[in-house]
Amino acid sequence: MLLPFFLVYPFIFLYSLWYKCVSGNWLDVTIAKIYFTGYFPRLSNPRIGLFKILGYEYRDDACHVSIAELDIIFWIFPQSLRFTSGSLATVEIHDFRVRVFSSSQTPVWLQKLRRNLVFTVLNCHTVRLDDILTEIVLNDESDETRLSGYSNQWHIHNVFNQRMYAFGRLDAQLRRNWLDDHGSLAFIARECRWIKLPTLQQSESRWQYLPYRIISLFPKICDPISTVDIYISRTDITFDHFRIRDVELFRQGAMTFKLNIEKLRQRGSLESFTWDAFMDTLVRTCM
Repeated sequence: MLLPFFLVYPFIFLYSLWYKCVSGNWLDVTIAKIYFTGYFPRLSNPRIGLFKILGYEYRDDACHVSIAELDIIFWIFPQSLRFTSGSLATVEIHDFRVRVFSSSQTPVWLQKLRRNLVFTVLNCHTVRLDDILTEIVLNDESDETRLSGYSNQWHIHNVFNQRMYAFGRLDAQLRRNWLDDHGSLAFIARECRWIKLPTLQQSESRWQYLPYRIISLFPKICDPISTVDIYISRTDITFDHFRIRDVELFRQGAMTFKLNIEKLRQRGSLESFTWDAFMDTLVRTCM
């Protein structure tokens, strides 16, 4: 009698890992538990391994990052078995929290992530958006302004990397006190997915292009992130001190708006020199 799951018991099991550096840039990394479990792949479940990290925390002078649980599921021939669209691994992240002390010192990895998301929002196709709301609250007593935003089931197709960006719910709030010259930003994202989409050249047969798929694994080694799908149950990103000029949406939006204005001017639709002065001032302010 065959077992319902061909489970190979963990051969990697580590507890209470930590790393601390006090010379130069201070940082502290702790991990509560790491283990790897192997599986015998089946046609109905072609996973070959599960790598799990529990209780990850990272601290340095710029930010504090914590992840309650991170799972990496490895697949074998998932596209041939019609299990994924070519992704060799699925990354699941639960309770992902990031606290940045100042937006002027945003970590490089977070800047790249923010730039990619804003580019997708401004330049790619929205296939679904159930609801979106914005609210501005002006408080005369405390001289504080609150700008809030909310969206539900926002799905965006990025044609440049053939990915679907799916956000179950997004909540953001920017607080700004004009007297103290202090602002903060809180961003919460739930049920987020970054999924590789199938290409139009895929065959009806599961095995017709199997040799090509095996050969195509080698270029993916140079870009490993292109071989994974990502799911994040909840993300909390907080900036203790936030400047308006650090909003990536304003910067890329201003540049996109400027390019569109220049195209209209080339067609003869806009010829007033005041547009040049306005756009230059807007871009310098956002940059």
